Amino acid sequence: MQGKIAVFEFAKFLHEEFEEYTHLCGTFGYLDPVYVQTGKVNKKTDLYSFGIILLELLTGLPALGYSSSPNLVDQVESIMETWDIKRLVDPRLQGKFNTNTASTVAKLVMSCASKSADRRPDLSHVLVELKGCLALEMHSQQNRGDNLCGPPSSVTGFRGRKIWDLKLPEKIKLMIWSAYKGILLLKDNLCKKQIPVDNFCPVCNLEDETTLHVVKECEVARAVWLGSSLSLRVSEIRAQDFAEFFEIMASFMEREQLELACVLCWLLWANRNDALRNGKYQLPSQIVSHGVQFSRELKVVINPSKNVSQQCVSTW
Repeated sequence: MQGKIAVFEFAKFLHEEFEEYTHLCGTFGYLDPVYVQTGKVNKKTDLYSFGIILLELLTGLPALGYSSSPNLVDQVESIMETWDIKRLVDPRLQGKFNTNTASTVAKLVMSCASKSADRRPDLSHVLVELKGCLALEMHSQQNRGDNLCGPPSSVTGFRGRKIWDLKLPEKIKLMIWSAYKGILLLKDNLCKKQIPVDNFCPVCNLEDETTLHVVKECEVARAVWLGSSLSLRVSEIRAQDFAEFFEIMASFMEREQLELACVLCWLLWANRNDALRNGKYQLPSQIVSHGVQFSRELKVVINPSKNVSQQCVSTW
């Protein structure tokens, strides 16, 4: 497979507001739709072409198929609606990949190939994310005995196995398990792999970013736990890492409480990602509200015939 960049002349330093006209040239399928429509280029133009090349590498599909076939971006968008990551990744890998890493790469690549230039990330961010994904994939290959798609073969604590028995979406259980194993794509893990990044939490900018910091020690996280129906003062829980934090919660929480705790961890993780990628994050009260709403909707899906009018209400 030979990827083609639209126009190599685009690879130059441009002012944030700078645009210039150039002759329309390059290979269709790799060309930025904005450039095709307007003839204008900016610093995000090449990023679209780069995103298409990454999509080809991820899926094994060509940028352009037959005339009757949808383009690669549309094909991937259709697959991602079902979020069947195994269907998305190149079948020649035969499923031998870390699904958490593949999901992160897919989201990152689709942001590069966004039809709106404003929604595309900076190339420096893309580079850091890709290096982190590579490091975690290499770590996963070294520990291939643990299948991240299902219950692990080796767990230090018996409650770690209970993650997979919780009535939660797979994406949440996968995130909790990855946090339990200490392999979430975090700055702390990147630093351990000797990848140069600033290690400050993108939400509070006060302390180093670790899994435990994101879901427990950050000031936003502490406010979320206290404001939720769990009314949990996490500062009083002494834990060295997320695995110990989860074990402690599982030791005194009922099943539904533990499921809500996992939902809050997942929302805090998503909030961290928004802060890192978009520079925006939610207030603790908003996260608590989303947690309550998500839990209600989840109960309706799991027990559609059960009266779910009485739910845990935020004490914020």
